[in-house]
Amino acid sequence: MDPHERISAPVTLIDWSPIDASLTKAFPIDPIASAETAPVGFHNIANAYGDYTKKSLEQTSAFFKQIAGVRSIDKAFELQTEFAKEACNTFLAESQKIRELHRELARQRLRSLEGFVDKMTQSALSPLR
Repeated sequence: MDPHERISAPVTLIDWSPIDASLTKAFPIDPIASAETAPVGFHNIANAYGDYTKKSLEQTSAFFKQIAGVRSIDKAFELQTEFAKEACNTFLAESQKIRELHRELARQRLRSLEGFVDKMTQSALSPLR
């Protein structure tokens, strides 16, 4: 084999569109509905991070089990591409869930702060009346 000979392999194109339409269907963003759901706490957010970590480790473990049995470079590239796409989609979906939890927690804190400010304003203005 000539060391200067070109090696070619089929290239699989990946759709790297900024927003995966399946994610928006699976995790719709509805700010009104999320404001009326059960209270969100730090425990919920920590659980969401834990769930994402668990999914990520499971995906990585499955990938390494699959790639350990591969005998051709083409199949290895195919598995790696598939793994990267799945990992990216999982990251996007889980980060959207976590973002929504953070958003709801911030809204809850602001509502309680608004109530506190209203009470303080009323009590500060009441001696003037």
